[in-house]
Amino acid sequence: RPVGLKLYQADEVVRDRVPGGPIKLGGYVHGLSHVLREQLAAQPPGAGFAGAVVVIVRPGQQSRCWLVTSAELPAGLRGALLQALDKLPAPGVQNGPLALAMQFEASGGAGVRNEALPTPPEWLSVLGGPARPPLTDADLDKLWNAPRAP
Repeated sequence: RPVGLKLYQADEVVRDRVPGGPIKLGGYVHGLSHVLREQLAAQPPGAGFAGAVVVIVRPGQQSRCWLVTSAELPAGLRGALLQALDKLPAPGVQNGPLALAMQFEASGGAGVRNEALPTPPEWLSVLGGPARPPLTDADLDKLWNAPRAP
């Protein structure tokens, strides 16, 4: 179940880049949640965990997702989740990229809710540490090409 949404850029940047404002991201966030529920329901019962789907969206309805999880996922699950999330049509953005994270809890797992931005492990070397707002367009361009763990 979704438990929060984090934006990696200043509010005015988000308002400028999302036609109709941040509220228009609701449909996309609902889609992310639906994909996670569908994929996790197909898995055998396991230990609960918390996490975040971290997404960079670029103009032209391009998106790329990463996962941050509180526990190691069963073999193949991370790749299957990323593959399914990548198929979700990206929201339209304009004037540059947008980064967001949908935080979630799965199978009864509970996460620590705080003000820190979820930072995929693959981003740490690019950013030199955890993500701190606001991320710049140059940061997002570098992160777009960051590899993803299988």
